[in-house]
Amino acid sequence: MGNEEEFLSEVYQEMADLGLENPKGGRSFQQIANSYSHKSKIKSEIKLKPRQSERFWQIDVLKVIAMLLVIMDHSTSHAELRTIGSPLWERIAIPIFMVVLGFNWARSLKKNKHLPYSELFSWRYYWKNKVIHFLLPYSFIYVLSGILILIKDPTVSVGIYGSHMFRYLLFPWVYGPGSWFIITLLITVVVFPLVYIIFDQLKKYKISLLGLIFTFGVEVAWQYFINFSLDGYINNFYGTPDWNYEMYIFIYFALICNPFRLMTAIGLGLWLSQDQELFSLQNILVWVLGIISGICIFFYAFYIDEPLPFQWPNWLRFIGLKMQDLFDWSNGDYNFIFFPYPALIVLIFLNILPKDPKENLFVRIIIRISKSTFHILMVQIFYFMILYNYFLPMFGDPFPIWQSVYPDVEWVNLMFWPLNVAITFSLGVLWYSLEHKIIANRRKGEEKELLRRAQARGWIN
Repeated sequence: MGNEEEFLSEVYQEMADLGLENPKGGRSFQQIANSYSHKSKIKSEIKLKPRQSERFWQIDVLKVIAMLLVIMDHSTSHAELRTIGSPLWERIAIPIFMVVLGFNWARSLKKNKHLPYSELFSWRYYWKNKVIHFLLPYSFIYVLSGILILIKDPTVSVGIYGSHMFRYLLFPWVYGPGSWFIITLLITVVVFPLVYIIFDQLKKYKISLLGLIFTFGVEVAWQYFINFSLDGYINNFYGTPDWNYEMYIFIYFALICNPFRLMTAIGLGLWLSQDQELFSLQNILVWVLGIISGICIFFYAFYIDEPLPFQWPNWLRFIGLKMQDLFDWSNGDYNFIFFPYPALIVLIFLNILPKDPKENLFVRIIIRISKSTFHILMVQIFYFMILYNYFLPMFGDPFPIWQSVYPDVEWVNLMFWPLNVAITFSLGVLWYSLEHKIIANRRKGEEKELLRRAQARGWIN
């Protein structure tokens, strides 16, 4: 190798040491170095290029819609929403997020698919980004909740979430809705590499279906363990009912606040990351499972104990009761029966909306909100933390908006959904924008340091 190639190879190694991205994307530093023989090209290659990202604007739209539904879910009672069939259209928010998570994370890793797994899931390519994007913002909210409880103990214990056992699960010091999902997400970061490797290896042998079956099997086994083993374990091992209750809360939520009970949704996201064609042979399975799932959810959605403005036929309520029993067995409506329906919605959105629409204000707003969804989630946890626990008279009533402890909340609560959205979205986007600016400035500083070191070595003038 000539001097120029050696210089360039050293430059790219220097970039790797600084944690900078490879501007050529698909090739290793050595491969790029071997492709150049003229020193005049070194300067243009040293300069940091903008990171190339393959965005799906359809996914951005879905994330924004799902976040709106999450705020709605926390703005009024589940009982009220259930009267208008919320499982069919509102309770799909978190399942959509999990399908999108599998889709986005798999697509992101494919950009560096030439790397061995040991490097693909290294600090530089995987862990660093996840820590910055998820753990640091949650740590901030966690500290704020600790400060909040030092200032004033909660006025009301929000159901079982007032138990001190949640502190051992790294829930915030004061409960805020959505906290369980953050714990689940952090564990997903740890588990996802293994799931991705299994899917990736099976794809090489053209048996990707086994990957989907694997995730389905993991979730079913986990749900079975929770429902048929946990109660007996608690009763046999821990003795008295009073002591059982606290320990049951700890073990039960330790088992449900993790990705294993959502594994089918993650698997469906990985499945869609391989093929986004609406009627491809591979996605016929998504259609079949999605339609069956939708039918089950329809019957489940309209089995309601409370009076309705109209009466469903008895046969419909009977089937709904059976679906209710089935969903209760699997810990509610986040389960392997439910997930194919949101996955089908994701597939349809991927095909009816443009992937890369002409840029305008609306498109930019959607993208910015989409990028800010995790920060919006953090803000809404803290926002509702105050509402739920400190009797903030948001609508002239001395009760927080809480869907399980106070199931008789009137529909007037939903009138405050736009206000909740305006507050949480604006603060979440502002938080993300400030954080993004700090990171961007840091990257510029790294680029300047790279160029300075390259100049010191005589590689560029």
